[in-house]
Amino acid sequence: MAADTTAHLPLNPPPTAQSARAWATEAALAATRVPAVGRERTAWTIRSWAEVAVGCLILGGAASFSGLDEVIRVSGVRSGGRYAARLRELRALAGPVPAGYPARLEGR
Repeated sequence: MAADTTAHLPLNPPPTAQSARAWATEAALAATRVPAVGRERTAWTIRSWAEVAVGCLILGGAASFSGLDEVIRVSGVRSGGRYAARLRELRALAGPVPAGYPARLEGR
């Protein structure tokens, strides 16, 4: 019986920096469209951005984070609860956290 030589081949080619950035941008924008208002909306948005950050790490780190970084920069969201801390920690795994990332407010 012949040995299976396909076991170590990737299923898909790795994403390009451009496609990873495009994915991160679209995912980060989608994360802002939540059916809530006020602090609840902000909390869900930041929580979803943290999930996008996990995807950015999987896709390739700094290059893919540029899309998420841009959406956060223009969003105006500057503070949040525990998920703001998680978002910042995940972002730090790919390099310095850009100015404008939401910060955790005490008591939230």
